[in-house]
Amino acid sequence: MRFFRLPEGWTRRKAYALLGALLAVASPLGLLTLRSLLAREMPTADWVLSEVRADPSLFAYLSLGSFAVFVALGRTLGKRVDALAEASITDPLTRLYNRRHLNARIVEELARVGRSGAPLAVLLLDVDHLKGINDSFGHEGGDGALLAVAETLRRACRRTDLPARYGGDELAVLLPYTTAEQGLQVAERIRACLRGVSKGLPFPVTVSIGVADVTLAGSRSVEALFEAADGALYAAKRAGRDRAVLAAGVNA
Repeated sequence: MRFFRLPEGWTRRKAYALLGALLAVASPLGLLTLRSLLAREMPTADWVLSEVRADPSLFAYLSLGSFAVFVALGRTLGKRVDALAEASITDPLTRLYNRRHLNARIVEELARVGRSGAPLAVLLLDVDHLKGINDSFGHEGGDGALLAVAETLRRACRRTDLPARYGGDELAVLLPYTTAEQGLQVAERIRACLRGVSKGLPFPVTVSIGVADVTLAGSRSVEALFEAADGALYAAKRAGRDRAVLAAGVNA
């Protein structure tokens, strides 16, 4: 399902409430139109004023009542549509963005890179030994490890970054206006934060991270960017895991 794009900072709850307020204006106008037709009078400004003055309590009740009802309905409907829109781009377990939303945002950011030449980096994370955690502690243990990493990303990433679940035990972070070297600093901050977040778990949780940017990828394409990050991720795994590695094999 596609949702129309709202101005930045707006929610559908707010937009639908405003639409409800505008629709509420139609109630007194509708009554005036009906009276005009029945009386066979042209609805001039003087005629409208005379009608309102003849029965002010009715028009006040109709206006205020319609306003309250339509605004309330708009807010309720908008809240539900907001929730549906959020669910369509959110991973149900980690509550991070899902791969679908990540891919859409990467396309947008790469288009911006093409226009402005600003840097763009991506982190690809893999939870170390997740299969072993599942085998030893069950899927609840594996889910706990993923949730710890997700919470770490929420804490360690900047407001401009976009963390997402890429699939299975892999997560990704889109880093606008960021070079690979700056992305490596973000990766190290994530690793340090994860040590604190996962302290309460009965098993250690670490991640391997591949870092790439458009320059290292050598192409402004989604495929090239993720291939570079994926190559760095596998280099981190081969080097012993629990580390961040730049694309092209430059270790952190």
